[in-house]
Amino acid sequence: MTQDPENSALLKECQSFMQQHRTAVLATTDPQGVPEASYAPFISDRNRFCLYLSELAQHTRNLLAGSQASLLLIEPETDDNRFTRRRVTVQTNVAEIERHSPEWEAVMESMQAQLGETVAMLKTLDDFHLFALTPMRGRFVKGFAQAFDLEGETLSTLTHIRGPGHRKEA
Repeated sequence: MTQDPENSALLKECQSFMQQHRTAVLATTDPQGVPEASYAPFISDRNRFCLYLSELAQHTRNLLAGSQASLLLIEPETDDNRFTRRRVTVQTNVAEIERHSPEWEAVMESMQAQLGETVAMLKTLDDFHLFALTPMRGRFVKGFAQAFDLEGETLSTLTHIRGPGHRKEA
């Protein structure tokens, strides 16, 4: 199936936007369902987001307890875009990558190359866990009335969200 040129351009814009980010707002829930919003650096690896997180952080304990996660990538705030900031939200499935496995070693090498030498020190701390967050679905918001659902593990299917639109108060 061929994607129309407009959707193709929007998808490229969305993918470029996501590739520009190395940090995300991370949303998890604890076992009682209490939400936790936090921040984490990540790398993209094989169509997933990889995060290396300390047990000192509540989000790590939530992920170890089986929480799903959502990531928010958002453009910097300026005075004129507080309501229309471009952003991508991604709902993910979470899996821990076993420490010192060949996969862990490969991802950590990539992480150090992309995020810097701090990763070399963090690798020696055994309270850190490496997680792979695989996208299930997402949403790309380009601006007012410009919201698009993203589907698939590669987030490569984009659908404009249509509805009654914005309405003024009667």
